Amino acid sequence: MPSPTNEELQQEIAERRQAEAALRASEARFRLLIETIPNPVFFKDDKGVFLGCNTAYSYTVGLPKEKIIGRRLVDLPGISFSDMAEHYHRQDLALIQKPGIQTLEEQMIYADGAMRDYMLFKATFREDDGKVGGLVGIMLDITARKKIEKELKESQNLFNAFMQHLPGPAFMKDLDGRYIFVNRAFSEFVGRQAASPIGMRDDQLWDPETATQLQANEAAVRRKKTAASIMETIHLPDRRKRYLLTTRFPIFEDNAMTALGGVVIDITERTEAAQQRRQLERQLQQAQKMEALGTLAGGVAHDFNNILAAVIGYTQIALADLPKDSANRQYLERVLEAGERASALVKQILTFSRKSELEPQPVQVSIIVKEVLKLVRATLPVTIDMVQNIKSDAVVMADPIQIHQVMMNLCANAGYAMRGKEGTLTVSLEDVVLDENFSQQHVGLKPGAYLKLSVTDSGVGIATEHLGRIFDPFFTTKPKGEGTGMGLSVVHGIVTGLGGVVTVGGAPGKGARFDLYLPVVQQAPVPMKRPSSALPVGTERILIVDDEPFQTDMLKHLLGLLGYKGETCNNGTEALALFEKQPGAFDLVITDLMMPGMRGDELAQRMLAVRPDLPIILCTGYGENINAATAEAIGIRAFILKPLTMEVLAQLIRRVLDTPDGADK
Repeated sequence: MPSPTNEELQQEIAERRQAEAALRASEARFRLLIETIPNPVFFKDDKGVFLGCNTAYSYTVGLPKEKIIGRRLVDLPGISFSDMAEHYHRQDLALIQKPGIQTLEEQMIYADGAMRDYMLFKATFREDDGKVGGLVGIMLDITARKKIEKELKESQNLFNAFMQHLPGPAFMKDLDGRYIFVNRAFSEFVGRQAASPIGMRDDQLWDPETATQLQANEAAVRRKKTAASIMETIHLPDRRKRYLLTTRFPIFEDNAMTALGGVVIDITERTEAAQQRRQLERQLQQAQKMEALGTLAGGVAHDFNNILAAVIGYTQIALADLPKDSANRQYLERVLEAGERASALVKQILTFSRKSELEPQPVQVSIIVKEVLKLVRATLPVTIDMVQNIKSDAVVMADPIQIHQVMMNLCANAGYAMRGKEGTLTVSLEDVVLDENFSQQHVGLKPGAYLKLSVTDSGVGIATEHLGRIFDPFFTTKPKGEGTGMGLSVVHGIVTGLGGVVTVGGAPGKGARFDLYLPVVQQAPVPMKRPSSALPVGTERILIVDDEPFQTDMLKHLLGLLGYKGETCNNGTEALALFEKQPGAFDLVITDLMMPGMRGDELAQRMLAVRPDLPIILCTGYGENINAATAEAIGIRAFILKPLTMEVLAQLIRRVLDTPDGADK
């Protein structure tokens, strides 16, 4: 083969140089292209060693190119994602083992410390001999897109959660009137928990009358392209009539109305709720008025009780000294009778004001009711029939005197309302369970088991204008001299104090009905105590303490009539000094509560500190801030309200002195 000529060699060299220049130019254009790409780009051989990368990738990993090229990803120094480098490297080797194209979504901490989402496109390349030479990868930052997707998803979830938990029905419709969305409350409202109304029109969901009304209202919103709130009356599939306030509004996309939305408020109970609110406001005003009047009445009763104590006490002393055939005896007996009537009135005032000292205990109301009705029957004319409908033997926590007062007052009112004509007095007892709805209509009333006591008459009834005042103290429609106006206020005070409620109904000429609801207790009733008619006496020495001299003088004389030796003091300081000189000189101390300087309860505490076994009786005309329980906690043997009659005083003294541990059980 002939050797190439010099000219041919020159030609070959020129062509080779030209090809090399073209290759360099091509490589330069390729590198310029790679550098120009704003996304990170890298090349690796079949061992995962970097062959090259662009500046964007260099910024991403935070290293210059010379520290990247020639190293594996796991060998790069100080990169922010070093804990994930091994994972990424294994992904590369797996792709090289199974050549092809791979798309991944990953998160990576960039060199600036920010966690970014990115999409990674990787593909293998082959050498001239067909072997896999490595891979090329390009990273696309999708952080902003992922954030938008997340926000959209959260917004959708929030919208769904809001709509599904919205307590009122809500819906969306297309412009053809078909439902495209309803919330859970809407489905439950129309009674379609299983079959969804999506895709239905109103004429497929509602009765014709309702559908026509709804479609007309929606047409007006679509026509005016503005929101509107409309009162609507519909019939549910179960034919229940409901009143709705529906707010409809157009939904726009790109300034074009594409749908219609609506939210519904069921206002059926609104009127009833407003009436109930007004009723509760009236009850609250009544309670506040009764509380204020009770405070005033209690204060008056305190002074009045002291006066009555003297009137009754001195009258009994005078009667004890008068011969039985004395002409003045009948006058004093009338004074005593008037004083006892006044005392009963004061007790009613104290009951109304909830300041009277009572002894709550489990009471079987039916027994007391039957006893009272026997008494009432004797006082009613034969023209009035009495009907008993006793269906309950329930037990309530009360003082028997309270139940007796309630029955006597209600029956007396009923008898008066039927005076002079034929009529019927009906008294019934039954067990009832009051629900939440009933209790919400009465301030302070709790749901549960109650005893319902009803007293109904066929009398003249109650005028409408009087219904709001019949429980006010001293309010009466009776002529002057025929009533004090305290009866129903006492009933109200007792029942309210027992945690119950009184309701009243009646109209002129149609009689009246009083329903009393008393909370039931699950306890055995306490047997009724019968007072003894004998007046017990004694010879013990008693210290009497009261800031009113006429009170101590009167009590000393009364005790003298019962055989006791009395010594008096008119203030607590004087009594304490006398006692401390001779702590064992007295068998019993009777002290008033409200005294200037040193109150009776403080005096009792200081005496008991010296002599813990000392029997003490605390009495008052107004039991403010103290009752039998608080007195017992101090160590006081008995607590009683004035006025003290000789009978009450005699029984109480012996009970206190003769009880070994001093507890008044």
